[in-house]
Amino acid sequence: MLDISGLSSARFNDRDGTMIEYLASLIIGIILGVLIERSRREVRKEKDFVSKSMSISLFLLIFFLGLDIGRKLNLQEMAQVGKLSIVFALTTMVFSYMFSKILLKAVR
Repeated sequence: MLDISGLSSARFNDRDGTMIEYLASLIIGIILGVLIERSRREVRKEKDFVSKSMSISLFLLIFFLGLDIGRKLNLQEMAQVGKLSIVFALTTMVFSYMFSKILLKAVR
């Protein structure tokens, strides 16, 4: 069993609020993406540019978030985070698959 009691969210937060900045930039990006997608006046070039820039921004966000977390955790905590991430990913995939099968049966 995984012991996640030592992984409090307080360890991931800086006093200057960098995690809040990450979250705010992610939410702003989602809102801008939805607004741009709803815009009917948009041309294909603009859509491609926005798509590429959002992909690059997401890559940089994940990179710097990982760098920040890696700087703060020791090796034992990293192993716990890795195990927890694998369990979370597998659980998400299994339940997503099951939910899609249930929806497909309900629709048919």
